Amino acid sequence: MSGTPPHKRSDKGGQGYRASERPKQLHETGIIDARLLDWSQQLRVFRNIGAHASDQSILREDAEDLRVFVYAIIEYIYDLAERYAEFQDRQKLRAKRKTPGL
Repeated sequence: MSGTPPHKRSDKGGQGYRASERPKQLHETGIIDARLLDWSQQLRVFRNIGAHASDQSILREDAEDLRVFVYAIIEYIYDLAERYAEFQDRQKLRAKRKTPGL
């Protein structure tokens, strides 16, 4: 991996979008799939429950799942995508070395 701290990485093109619109934009550009988009929408719903005065409560089990979803989305967007790209680069380099005449 590049070693760039997460707080200094780009936001994958979400600039200029309201926070509520960024997941949709990331989906439209192919950075996240439909499942991660759905997870992010669920996170927004529950975030709003926590951010605004309400009689609604969140079950501990749901809160734990939501925490896991947050980490999964971040890992997928920033860590796994970069790690997979580096893996592909290594495979291409190995294939090139094995090609006769190169």
